Amino acid sequence: MTQNILIIKLRYIGDVLLATPTIRSIKAACPDVRITMMVNRGTEDVLFGNQDLDEVIALDKGSLLAQGQFIAGLRRRGFDTVIDLTDGDRSAFLSWISGAPVRIGFNDEQRWRGRYYTQTVPSVPGARHRIERDLEVLKPLGIQAGSKDPQLWLTPGEEKSADELLDQLGVRQSQSMVILQPGARYWFKAWPSDRYAELADRLTSQYDCQVLIGGSNQDVDLAQQIRQTAKSKPIIVAGRTTIKQFAAISKRSALFVGSDSGAMLLRRNPCSGSLRYICERKTSISRERFR
Repeated sequence: MTQNILIIKLRYIGDVLLATPTIRSIKAACPDVRITMMVNRGTEDVLFGNQDLDEVIALDKGSLLAQGQFIAGLRRRGFDTVIDLTDGDRSAFLSWISGAPVRIGFNDEQRWRGRYYTQTVPSVPGARHRIERDLEVLKPLGIQAGSKDPQLWLTPGEEKSADELLDQLGVRQSQSMVILQPGARYWFKAWPSDRYAELADRLTSQYDCQVLIGGSNQDVDLAQQIRQTAKSKPIIVAGRTTIKQFAAISKRSALFVGSDSGAMLLRRNPCSGSLRYICERKTSISRERFR
């Protein structure tokens, strides 16, 4: 019986968050199993505090020596099952090199990496939401899929630090907040900055709300450009929050407007997403909170 599982998801923040329903389903079916998750460095924050995981491994590319040491350590962990949710060459190789007797993964492109798995998850015609696709790996294990809602754990300390940051920025928490998230990993997912500036002004004048501009360190210049263009001078939080702080701030907001990104998945309230040239069935969040 499976006792020591490694789940691999070497993608971006949103992809890691979308894997949490799969983790939760495994733990619910096998509460005594040990679950370790391997993710890219920089995405591990969304998993901290997740009570369904026993360990999180953040993978660095590093030097050849460092990679060799990592691989040797991986084999010593004695995983009996590896579930690769990445659908990539590197993760397939790591699945194989782990030495686990059971290795389950995707090979939708029918590439050579399928040889690294003991079982590949069959391709499904048509586009599917990433959560539903990930949950397909449970079938070979005989596990029933549970709730499809992504899950992010916030501690009281993280909630408090978000409140303190809002106070420092002069945000009145008694007033409604709207978050604009203009940054996008790919240009074709982005909405023009002048549109965000216009939207900030309309939201402020028509709904008497406070508009915040979120994003990573790479989005600071874009946020400043929007602020300079907008008459309402929205408050910039881009580059000033951790993932968990941003999630806590998002939880307090009335609306999120942004591109298809991990940030859109961090919230539970209504969203408006700019999904340009993106397959909605594969990448969008649930329609109940997507507008």
